[in-house]
Amino acid sequence: MNTRLVIVTGASGAVDNSFIEHFLQQDNTECVAVSRSPMETEALHCQADLLDRESVAREIAKLNLTNINFVNVSTTDTGNENKLRPYATGEEKKYWLKPETVVERAIAALESFTPLWQEIDVYEPLPGFNPQEYYTDFQKIKSKWQRQTGIR
Repeated sequence: MNTRLVIVTGASGAVDNSFIEHFLQQDNTECVAVSRSPMETEALHCQADLLDRESVAREIAKLNLTNINFVNVSTTDTGNENKLRPYATGEEKKYWLKPETVVERAIAALESFTPLWQEIDVYEPLPGFNPQEYYTDFQKIKSKWQRQTGIR
């Protein structure tokens, strides 16, 4: 059987580390953890800043890049998210997902890997939340982030 290669970026974060832990337990799966900072992991670790072409090229050259799939995971209820958004309300935070919940909800789609690239939306919507309306109202998004981060 072919070995699958899973590359997880932002690997030192809580959500992405949960994905690494999941994939390390899977048969015929090699897991690569990519992060800017050093980290301890049983996965193959590539330390690179994705905005630095040279560091990415250096690390990617070490990998066998056949049959790969990419997973991009957004932020969730982590210590870092709470630091970045200290003024988010308790009501808003009730709908932030735990890293384990993101993995649990996303894993079926990720395991199918069809097509080879896919975007998966995993979120717990606030009552009345309308993604089509919200994501097209840039001023509303900016105002929310300014309020939650305390940046004016």
